[in-house]
Amino acid sequence: MVPTYAWLWTLLAFILTWIVFHLIKRKKTAAEEAEAETEERRDGVADVIIVGAGVAGSALAYALAKGADTI
Repeated sequence: MVPTYAWLWTLLAFILTWIVFHLIKRKKTAAEEAEAETEERRDGVADVIIVGAGVAGSALAYALAKGADTI
């Protein structure tokens, strides 16, 4: 018969392994959500719509695009 302490060590190893995998999965999920949010902003979600193709409109579009790229 296996001594009691062997069962306890096995249980402890199982719990610690589960905790490590759980934390890794949680961190990976958080990173994927952040990446999806960033990608969502790049996939056509418009915060500003500029109507007109004049000098002021193109200058404003350029300035806003540069500001969005730094975010």
